[in-house]
Amino acid sequence: MVGIKNLHRAFFASLALVVWFLSAFTLLEAKELPVGSINIPNVPVITQDGKPVRFYKDLIKDKVVAINFIYTSCELSCPLSGFYFGQLHDSLGSRAGKDVYLISITIDPVKDTPERLKEWSQAFGVGAGWTQVTGAKTDIDALLKSLQAFSPDISDHSTFVLLGHERIGDWKRLDGISSSVVLHTELEKWLNN
Repeated sequence: MVGIKNLHRAFFASLALVVWFLSAFTLLEAKELPVGSINIPNVPVITQDGKPVRFYKDLIKDKVVAINFIYTSCELSCPLSGFYFGQLHDSLGSRAGKDVYLISITIDPVKDTPERLKEWSQAFGVGAGWTQVTGAKTDIDALLKSLQAFSPDISDHSTFVLLGHERIGDWKRLDGISSSVVLHTELEKWLNN
């Protein structure tokens, strides 16, 4: 399993380097997209460890968060997003799960069981402070709609990352191809104030 994990990391590191090289100038700055009003529902979700939690109360309330939207059978954008989240998690060090929380929400809750999410995330070095969630399709769809990330066709899903400082009500939506360096830089603006 360790060999496969290293191959996954090497592949996505190479892919990230190609993406960075092709779009170097746009990755140096965050491409912020409009957010509008966000009313996050307190729907029940299940973590990659099979633990039932309430999305808003347990994962968002009073926290600084980075949220991406993935599904485990996605072959390009989701693994790249997972790779960048893995790098972000590593760069946060002990601040992950203390000052910043990473959340990956599946957009395919019918297929993405907690076990599949756990297996998917292990390729990217998941650790404390990075939670993957699934749940009942109606609850996940309601959550995705509230976060403006719902698409009836999962193959046409958005690749943005949502950054939020819930305590002060500040939210940013960044292009999902933003590197971990860009994501970390944007999060540091909140952490340093």
